[in-house]
Amino acid sequence: MIHDDDFDTPLPMNVDDLAFEVSSLPIPSNGFTDVTLSLMRFEITELHKSIFRDRTALNKRTTDLPTVRASVESRMQTIAQKYLDNLDDSIPIQRCARLTGTSLLSRCIPMVIQVFLKYDDRSEAQQEILDTMITRSLDMMEAGATLETATDLSTWAWYAPTYQQYHSIVPALILLYLEPDTPHAARASAMIDHVFGKCYGISSQQRCGDLLRMLSSECSAFLRLRKVKNMAVGSNRSTGNNSPPNIEAAFEEFRQSQPANYAQPLATGLNGGLDVTASSLQDLAGTYAEAPVPNDPWWSLPMPDQADFIDPFFNFPAPT
Repeated sequence: MIHDDDFDTPLPMNVDDLAFEVSSLPIPSNGFTDVTLSLMRFEITELHKSIFRDRTALNKRTTDLPTVRASVESRMQTIAQKYLDNLDDSIPIQRCARLTGTSLLSRCIPMVIQVFLKYDDRSEAQQEILDTMITRSLDMMEAGATLETATDLSTWAWYAPTYQQYHSIVPALILLYLEPDTPHAARASAMIDHVFGKCYGISSQQRCGDLLRMLSSECSAFLRLRKVKNMAVGSNRSTGNNSPPNIEAAFEEFRQSQPANYAQPLATGLNGGLDVTASSLQDLAGTYAEAPVPNDPWWSLPMPDQADFIDPFFNFPAPT
């Protein structure tokens, strides 16, 4: 990772391209120019990189969460005042810049607090972390969805997915499954509809549970394929073979070692043509329920105190 002290090149001046056609040195502007969007993205990316370093310090216990949050929020406010406060939403390119900045800045706090989030802890501190996580995640996704769908921003819609991959939908899915009446329900449901498509004839709670099972199975399949690749690469290294690994042979060997009732998950991505009608989700849930229980599931959701039924496949409680 490149650190701040590894280079001494200053940032470009905030000026329009035409400013360099005059003989005198351009004067930086406080408003929106041709380079403002790039400058804003660079500074926010630097903030993201510093958060990764702060997370390492948190893991080593050389700092604490309140200190890191205060530092990150202070830098977020500085960037917002420097760039976002001077934008005019009636001008499409400036509205695009505001939404881009909002999406990227909203990612910062969830990057810090996600490892401290515990869904089964109802203490005041944990509730504040949960509310912050959900609120900032929804802010991020709503800005990304607007960049993709607003007609006046269609010129830049092709680039919008580079800012947002909607992985932050997972906390909203978990919350809606465990607490269908949460105050965040309306906003979360709207984002779930945008990411996965609309669904009729099924409760939001059941839908979230089915989608979580689908995501769990897809990620488990991905991790299994990574193991297959590592098996193939390791086999070549042990035999001194420098040719590319035979992934197909390794996968066939891996498949033959699976139980007879092994069920391959659907290879569909977000917004990738997944049929989310009530009947298809029910069939989807039934298919995944037949898959073997992993010894080390990739993620394990907590159990509410009043739960008396545990799903044997996904390892999270059915709601009461």
